[in-house]
Amino acid sequence: MDGGERVALDLARQAGYAVDQARFDQAIAYLHNELSDDSKPADAALRRSQLNARSYILFVLGEAGQPDRGRSTALFDARAQLSVYGRAYLLMTLKSLGGNDDQIRTLLGELMSTAIMHATDAHWEEAAADSWNLSSDTRTTALALQALVRADPNNFLVPNAVRYLMG
Repeated sequence: MDGGERVALDLARQAGYAVDQARFDQAIAYLHNELSDDSKPADAALRRSQLNARSYILFVLGEAGQPDRGRSTALFDARAQLSVYGRAYLLMTLKSLGGNDDQIRTLLGELMSTAIMHATDAHWEEAAADSWNLSSDTRTTALALQALVRADPNNFLVPNAVRYLMG
């Protein structure tokens, strides 16, 4: 079972569909186990992929009602190693945790500063591909938009990112 399936199970449950509790608990246990892996690959690209995956896992756990403030804060301290989409997931996670507005403002500012602006739209591009996590610039733009909507729904970049994705 991958992270996408865990998100799908949670979304299905939130939408009122019956989700086998044992299967859901198994998925959550798997995520907690993945977070316990503190190995650090020597290869910088693999390390970045690992941290991006950690950001996603923390987001999924938060969405499932089992946030991990300690690991989320620790990841904030390592945010320079995250891709744009990893920072978007972390922003959404920290926003849902509430409390540390400085971290949220920092991530929001970093996300906004990496936007590529045009006359009528805006989008985000990754400096390097993260093929381990199947990233793409379109996905990054969608996640950046999702993070903006959650953290700052009136942000001027929201309609610009929507226009970019609609195009």
